[in-house]
Amino acid sequence: MASNINFSSIDETFPIAGKDNDSQGFRDNFQFIKNSLEAAKSEVEDLQNNTAKTNATSNFNFQQVQKAKFVNCGEVVNTVNQIDTSTGTIDYSAGSVAIVAVSVSTTITFTNFPPIATPATAARIRVHLTSTVSGESHDITFAVNAGTIKKNGSINPVTVNSSTAHKVVDFWTYDGGATLFMDLVGTFS
Repeated sequence: MASNINFSSIDETFPIAGKDNDSQGFRDNFQFIKNSLEAAKSEVEDLQNNTAKTNATSNFNFQQVQKAKFVNCGEVVNTVNQIDTSTGTIDYSAGSVAIVAVSVSTTITFTNFPPIATPATAARIRVHLTSTVSGESHDITFAVNAGTIKKNGSINPVTVNSSTAHKVVDFWTYDGGATLFMDLVGTFS
């Protein structure tokens, strides 16, 4: 974006020493300075509001970041409150890794996957399942509101029990969550 600051209009040679200078030259220079300061203010505010920050969360609003190299980066972990009802929800926008503790068999759905866009936007989430009730097994069924789950083998429902530290399941979508692909990564104890 080209700057709208117009410093070249300011007459650097005005006022002329030893001469009775017309006050219009002063007024013109002050107006040029004022206009340039207004343009600078607008451009600085745009930078403050619309650029990535190193000291604050930046929302790229699904814009592409190209030719980037990531080093020493992490993912946000969403620790879902214990699910102790027959239904539960995992919010994708709260983190791409979800830790889910269950105390009953339940059906879990997902919310807030990135919207369908062109080009398509892929979204992945890794779910760590644990049981909070000693000696009981719980079947965790994953579902999609008005959509489908395509799974690798017969892994839905996923059974967890207190002797299993974590059952880890990966999900991904490229159509806003209408179709979820599901793969059991494994049982970790």
